[in-house]
Amino acid sequence: MDSDKLASANDKGCLLELTVMMEKIIWLLNRLISLMQTESEQAE
Repeated sequence: MDSDKLASANDKGCLLELTVMMEKIIWLLNRLISLMQTESEQAE
């Protein structure tokens, strides 16, 4: 986070919040895929 690129602390806060949300989305998608695979293996 280069201070020259981002105009304000608010911009940095928004970027950090977006990064955290993306990490959560990726974790949730991985968890969902894992659960779906487990469920399909049990059905066989």
